[in-house]
Amino acid sequence: MAARDRALLGTLAATAVAALAMTVTIVKPGTGLNVLVPSEPLLAVLAVAGVVWALRVPTLRVRAAIVAAALALLALAQSASLLADPANPRPFHRPLSSTPGWKAGATRDEMRRLVAVAKACPPGAAYTGPPLVAFIARRRVPADQPDAFIVSRAAMHAAVLRRLLADAPRCP
Repeated sequence: MAARDRALLGTLAATAVAALAMTVTIVKPGTGLNVLVPSEPLLAVLAVAGVVWALRVPTLRVRAAIVAAALALLALAQSASLLADPANPRPFHRPLSSTPGWKAGATRDEMRRLVAVAKACPPGAAYTGPPLVAFIARRRVPADQPDAFIVSRAAMHAAVLRRLLADAPRCP
């Protein structure tokens, strides 16, 4: 592959490999963390460079154009599915996941109702619903901990979980 800056290409490739290797250390059952996020921008840059290189090689030009077009159509289909049906955006899924990576959890009207409920909470009460709703309603969450999921499942966060559970008063 011809590259104007081979050192930059090598650095990108090495960093992408390191980011992919790092996923092994952060994959845990039950985590909501999308472990591919650190590697995605690096891999996207390398993929574009690979497509450009392949388009310049006469024997690969047609195949590279087909692959690039197919990937562009997939990206378009994913984006369209997210806009067309935010509650069930197929094929917009995380790789190897049975559930969507992105989806709307509430309609606009449902979100307005949730925010109204949160705003009606007594001053100083911790809002126990979704952290996004607490943020929009300018309400605090228990123990100022917006990620109760990870805190409740990681033994190393036991002290934070105790503070979270003890935080009172609560609403709703």
